[in-house]
Amino acid sequence: MLLPLAVLLVMQGAGASPPTAHQVERADLRAGLDTLYAGAFPVAAQYFMELSARDSADPAPVIFHAGALIWWAAAQDSDDFASAAIDSLLGRAITLARASPPGADHDFWLGTAIGYRARERELHGHAWSAARDAFSASDTPSRVNSWD
Repeated sequence: MLLPLAVLLVMQGAGASPPTAHQVERADLRAGLDTLYAGAFPVAAQYFMELSARDSADPAPVIFHAGALIWWAAAQDSDDFASAAIDSLLGRAITLARASPPGADHDFWLGTAIGYRARERELHGHAWSAARDAFSASDTPSRVNSWD
């Protein structure tokens, strides 16, 4: 029974192409996410802060830094924990994502940052701005760029 499973696994990996440059780049994000998913929120927040300092134009580590703080706040059952820092990070991530070249990465990171900001605004009782963010996150990129 184990032999067919082993053959299947080898066959699946045999045709696999080498990782692309984008996949290799994102390995650093996966390392931080593994830390975050393990529940080491302060360590993950620090990791993403350092990662964003290395590439100040990449919105991804900024978004994940905010995400680590959001998870940390949830673990403490405190909606207000680091709320100013989270808001600032998400604002910065939106700016960085808007400045990135058009394409799938641009749209994904912009939508993610705006979606996180909408969640945070709703959590803090700002329903109107949360709705506006949620709408712009689901709208086309040209429409998203008009919201400020």
